[in-house]
Amino acid sequence: MSERAVHWVDVFTEERFAGNQLAVLPDADGLSDDRMQTIAAELGLSETTFVFGGAERLRIFTPRTEMPLAGHPVVGAAHVLAWLGRIPADGSHVFRTNVGDTELSLADGVATMTQAAFDPGTELDPERVAALLRISPDDIAGTPRACSTIQRPQGLVQLRERALLARLEPDLPAIAAFTDVMGIAPWAEDGDELAQRFFLPGDGIAEDPATGSLAGAVAALRVFGGGDPGSVVVRQGAEMGRPSTMYVTVGGSRGAPDPPQVGGRAVPVLRGTIEA
Repeated sequence: MSERAVHWVDVFTEERFAGNQLAVLPDADGLSDDRMQTIAAELGLSETTFVFGGAERLRIFTPRTEMPLAGHPVVGAAHVLAWLGRIPADGSHVFRTNVGDTELSLADGVATMTQAAFDPGTELDPERVAALLRISPDDIAGTPRACSTIQRPQGLVQLRERALLARLEPDLPAIAAFTDVMGIAPWAEDGDELAQRFFLPGDGIAEDPATGSLAGAVAALRVFGGGDPGSVVVRQGAEMGRPSTMYVTVGGSRGAPDPPQVGGRAVPVLRGTIEA
């Protein structure tokens, strides 16, 4: 056993106690898979990022499983490593992750990651998805899809109204048992912005307050469906009292999105050590 530093940060926000909580262990060399999973379960946050080789490799764990890639764990870890002086506070860096090399840039206090290529996946049954969200199939716009930018499918469900998104009371046990996707992600247009929620109880997370991988997938899905490429602000977490802001850019052309770029800010909350 040895003492290892732990940095607790709030990601995709400029205010403490908002956004998505993240623990970062910047010196994880020597930790086994089982030990990392145990630490993530002990800390109890939606995700914990373990950094290897100073700033070379990232591994990401939820309380129950390892993730190949995720948004706020990469963005949050980048901020921590920039504060520690291990990567440029204004510049670019490449992390090795479980999906390969993940490019990242930092500028003006925003860390932006380039996600994996958008996978449009397969269509989901609207009636079944509506039952999981406890809404009518008529509340759904278009056809839900199991999409991903992280090599794990997320169930994207566009709702016709932003107000309905705020009123959702989903069937969490049924979502946990729905193994076609890692979780159900309803979203809606909100003026010039997008709003989303994400329920993934199968990973031990009833609801996530900010999901960068999902924001990238939603923005890429709009382009895949014929929307214009470009930039959009994505909001999440207001219903949980943890408002979050993500900045997403998707290049390419209508019907053929490039890998999405997802960025945001972060703020430190606390710092300590863990016996690991």
